[in-house]
Amino acid sequence: CPYPYLVFHNSHLFYFTTCMEEMKVRVMSIVGRYLEHARIFSFGAGASQKIYIGSADMMTRNTEKRVEVACPILDENIKRQINHYLKVMLNDNVKARVLQSDGTFVKKNVTGNSIDSQRIFMQEAIHAKREAPPKEKPISELIRKVLHSRKYL
Repeated sequence: CPYPYLVFHNSHLFYFTTCMEEMKVRVMSIVGRYLEHARIFSFGAGASQKIYIGSADMMTRNTEKRVEVACPILDENIKRQINHYLKVMLNDNVKARVLQSDGTFVKKNVTGNSIDSQRIFMQEAIHAKREAPPKEKPISELIRKVLHSRKYL
C-alpha cells in the first residue's frame, strides 16, 4: 500500500495503511522520559505527501467551544525533519508498545539494533549546530520601510 497515513495523538502513534480492499490501523505508544504532544498529520508519500501540524487534539471536546488550528508544512527542510521524527518513532523498539485487539499494550520485539527514539532525539538536540540569531533591525527602520512601501497601503 503506497499511502500510509500517520497521526500522532499525545504519546500514541496511529498508523493507518489503506488499500483498495482494506484499511489497517496500528496504534503504538511511546512513553519515556519525555511526554510527547506532537500533532502531526501526514497524508501520502513522496512528492505528493501533505503534512500538517496542529495545536491540539482534534476531538469534539476541543473543537466545540474553542478554535483549534492545523496548518500545512510547506518548507521542504521542515518536511524532511518531520519525516525523520516519524521514521525514528516508527522504528522505536525500546520504549514502544503496540496496542493489541484486546486493548492491552505489548512491547515491540527488538530486531537488530535497539532504537530508543527519545534517546536519539536527545542526542540530536545536544549535538545540533546552533545558528546565531539574526541581528534585529531597529523598529524605526521597520516603520520607515512599511510607510514607504506601497505594498502595505
